[in-house]
Amino acid sequence: MGKSESVKPTAEQIGQLREMFMTKLQSEKPSCGEFHPKDLERVKTNDMWLGKFLDQVDFNFTEASNMLWNTLNWRKNYGANEMDESKIRMDYIETGALFAHNKDVDGKTLLLVRSKNHVKGSKDMNELIKILVYWIERIQRETNYDKLTLFFDMQGAGLANMDLEFVKKIIETFKLYYPSAINYIVIFEMAWVLNAAFKIIKGLLPPKAVEIMKFLNTKTIKECVDADNSLKAWGGNDDYTFKFVPEKRMENNNSSNVNNNYVTFADTTKMKTEEVEDLYHSGQPQLLHHHEIGSGGDAEKMLRITPCDLIVFAKKDGEAEITGTVEICCIGRENITYKIKTTSPEKFLVRPSSGILQPGTSAKIHVTLQKSHTLVDINKDKFLVMSTYLPENMDVHASHNQITELWKSKNGSSPRVENHRLKCCSSVHDNATNPADGMKADSRIYRSDDEGGVEMKSPSEGLMVQLLENNKRLEKHMKRSQIFQVLTILALIVLITLQIYTNYDEIFVSGSSSKSSEL
Repeated sequence: MGKSESVKPTAEQIGQLREMFMTKLQSEKPSCGEFHPKDLERVKTNDMWLGKFLDQVDFNFTEASNMLWNTLNWRKNYGANEMDESKIRMDYIETGALFAHNKDVDGKTLLLVRSKNHVKGSKDMNELIKILVYWIERIQRETNYDKLTLFFDMQGAGLANMDLEFVKKIIETFKLYYPSAINYIVIFEMAWVLNAAFKIIKGLLPPKAVEIMKFLNTKTIKECVDADNSLKAWGGNDDYTFKFVPEKRMENNNSSNVNNNYVTFADTTKMKTEEVEDLYHSGQPQLLHHHEIGSGGDAEKMLRITPCDLIVFAKKDGEAEITGTVEICCIGRENITYKIKTTSPEKFLVRPSSGILQPGTSAKIHVTLQKSHTLVDINKDKFLVMSTYLPENMDVHASHNQITELWKSKNGSSPRVENHRLKCCSSVHDNATNPADGMKADSRIYRSDDEGGVEMKSPSEGLMVQLLENNKRLEKHMKRSQIFQVLTILALIVLITLQIYTNYDEIFVSGSSSKSSEL
């Protein structure tokens, strides 16, 4: 397969790492309070799991111990052990953008990222990562912590589907919290216009991950996935259509036989459609459907914003104004009030800039670029959406002045204020825009015309956003070039036809005269 084999840690090395961790635990309290009992049990008994940490950092015991400590902190805070269908967005799951199915040639489970089923900015990034963690945890439970193959199916995907932030988050999650968990990283049928984007992603990977990355197509996929495990769309024999089957978990204190506690992917693949339906409906209803209000995943959140991190400015047909739109939805159990700030209040008109939302209701926020301003440096402009619970003494029909007065006493760092930061980009080509400007990091602060500033962190994604914009323009330019080439060829054919038709009589007459002379 061309993959370098890693050296397996010895029992003595694993014991040394375990002793370092337990010694630290006796003298230092975790930031999460207490580690999860299941994770502590794994540290004490699962040599294979500890060995993955050593392998990840090339047997640097200090780094392995720190990574193990940080991973257990994260797992407790994130709720990784409790991650099940009640904690994730089932409407996101059912899009089929991220799921597990079949095996690679080494028998490792394929975790598929089907890019064409995902549109950048259309979903909450935190919820997407929860789904990722859910699948990783589920696969590891069913395979006793065996490796998996991360399969990016780029077939049919375009620039709108290429979400660099999502890919980056996926890689970071594995890199930080799931050591040595990946068998291969497969990039399947990637369009050439996305090459530059994946060069950035490749730069985020550690050297070991670069070694296991494979760029495959329908002719070379057999290097990683055989015909029986390949979907028909990949040129294989499997006519599988994604349908989510909930994990069937049973309490069993015998941890030595992990696979007996779950319905595995291999089991569900062999089931008939009717059996899958029965399994789906036999589960507890609260584990099968996500409720936005009061769900485990969103209980502490106030707002969901779509798109979650970006305002795209564009011109509507027949209109001169350049506008961007986001939708905010109250996903908590209480009434909330929101306020929107920007780094450039002189450039934008925000309607509405503040308001009140009741549970389950939403509002569309329209952001218009003032006519006296252009798209120059728009990638540097940022927005901050703040929300907080509505005070008991304020009615849901409170006036604009009352809401303004309330927000004068609050900012992004105030207690019980939730912040959502949005970047800006444009789908409108503006000759005055300098692409290089969008690649510079800025450290500007949020401000508004009636309140003080709120400090924000310098963005690290400007390069990615600008790259996508440049690729989009390049793709449009190529399409225009292809159309021009086709029209040129057609025009040439027409000209040749006309030339032949025009000279036909002359050629025919001269030919006949020549023959008569010979006679």
